[in-house]
Amino acid sequence: MSTPLDSPSLEGTTLTEERLASTDDGDHERFAHYVQKDKIVESAV
Repeated sequence: MSTPLDSPSLEGTTLTEERLASTDDGDHERFAHYVQKDKIVESAV
């Protein structure tokens, strides 16, 4: 009979990568459809 292999080592490190969302470009497009309430009423009259 063969002997079982040693179990793999549970030691090690975890690699982490931090991802930061860029808000410097494009936020003006994100809020472009927001209008002040008085401007909506003014355009409807």
